[in-house]
Amino acid sequence: MVESKTLSNLWLAICIGVVVASTAYTCWPLSRAAVQMPTLTAAPAAQDDQVAAIATATIDPGLFTKPLWVVPPTPPAPANAIPDEAPPPPVRLQLVGIVTELNNGAASRRLAAIYNASDDQLHIVASGDQIERIRVIEIGRVAVRMDDGRRQWDLELEQAGRQP
Repeated sequence: MVESKTLSNLWLAICIGVVVASTAYTCWPLSRAAVQMPTLTAAPAAQDDQVAAIATATIDPGLFTKPLWVVPPTPPAPANAIPDEAPPPPVRLQLVGIVTELNNGAASRRLAAIYNASDDQLHIVASGDQIERIRVIEIGRVAVRMDDGRRQWDLELEQAGRQP
């Protein structure tokens, strides 16, 4: 036990000595550096006409008349440009049901019941019929394919219990 205490005291003394030595080395002043001042001599005097010739030859006063930043003008709109038509207001449709007609026990065609919230009417349509400007392309088992002339989409049946 005495040996370990002596050994730890020895290590503590060594660490303190290293810290003191490094602090002394860091704080020790540096030696002064010798700086020699250069000797400057004046250039030989030039004649006035030589100085005037150099000054007017090297400076172009036209450089100072131009602006530093010029924003290019916006290009004019084409004269024959036709403004885009505003899209028609959306037609709000909801598929209420799909019915399959039977002809002599066999399925003959499908009809769809579609509610138009824009005019508050229920429309019974078959493939090829139109509701306002929207054409019914195909009636499937759970969806109706619609076309408004720009794009096609499916109008699907809402399932019971499904959250929108």
